[in-house]
Amino acid sequence: MEYSEEISHKSWKDKLGSILHNKLFHAFVVILIVLDAIIVLMLLLVDLDVIPVSGETEEAKAKNHKNVENGLHYFGFSIICLFVIEIVLRIIVDGVEFFKDKLNVFDAVIVLLSFVLDLALTFAPVSRAVRDVVILMILLRLWRFFKLICAVNICVRKDMKEELEKERKARMKAEEERDHYKEILQKIQNDS
Repeated sequence: MEYSEEISHKSWKDKLGSILHNKLFHAFVVILIVLDAIIVLMLLLVDLDVIPVSGETEEAKAKNHKNVENGLHYFGFSIICLFVIEIVLRIIVDGVEFFKDKLNVFDAVIVLLSFVLDLALTFAPVSRAVRDVVILMILLRLWRFFKLICAVNICVRKDMKEELEKERKARMKAEEERDHYKEILQKIQNDS
């Protein structure tokens, strides 16, 4: 009974791993990273009044400004929640291997730190100065762009290595066939 449970557990982890390491899932994460970066930058620009928020009166303008900030904040918070889920699932699937890659660990620390800071902004009343500092710290999420570039670079190199290996094997096979036909031709010439 224990053996079959262990097999089903492994197959569950394998299935989850195949989803997490799928190119389609990576594309989804890339889209989330880009979306998160846009939201963080927009939040910062709205907060610094670089992107003006209109209103008929100062009171309406302040209310609209707060609504825009809250909307961006909650949207960004929902994305960071997805990142936390992704990190937890990757730790479950990869286990100790996850922690051997320093980029994974650094990424996880940034995601978790951003999550905690976003959570603090959501539920704890903070002054505007503290909010500005926290928003700047949340910009650490842009680190994921660096990770994205590294991941793309690694995928491209891996694909290129695989292609080179296929080409090398095809060349070796062609050379073996050529040598084989040279031998046959040599025998024919010697027999005539």
